[in-house]
Amino acid sequence: MANGFEAWADFLYDQSDLPAQPLSRLPTAHWGSGTGQLSVRSAWTTDATYSNLICGPYTQSHAHRDQGSFVLFKGHWLAFDENIDSHSGLAQGEAAHNLVRIEKRGAVVEQRYDASCAMVALANGPTYGQPDHLRDLPWPPGRDTRP
Repeated sequence: MANGFEAWADFLYDQSDLPAQPLSRLPTAHWGSGTGQLSVRSAWTTDATYSNLICGPYTQSHAHRDQGSFVLFKGHWLAFDENIDSHSGLAQGEAAHNLVRIEKRGAVVEQRYDASCAMVALANGPTYGQPDHLRDLPWPPGRDTRP
């Protein structure tokens, strides 16, 4: 690392004693149940299609109201998150994320803090990973705003 304060990264990530492995041995889909991140790609080639879906907890003070959002990339962004172009990446509201935004009486219905959506089913195959259903998106209870 170029900066002394990043020396910890050299300590943690310098694994030069491990033999290199081909990317083709890695899976093309990963479901991170703790963060609610589903990352899928069509292959490990530079022309592959990549997508990421967020369906996890909205429980941290720096978290974004982006449960149910997704990005899609194939050579260029086909569906992207506004934070990609931001200076800080700190736009937390629903309007800054690629998701279905719910409005009521002309105002955005904010996702509920300290809540989580749930991935109910996930289909995996040798060349794909696909969410089949999302449940419990974190909109306020008792309102007619759930998709």
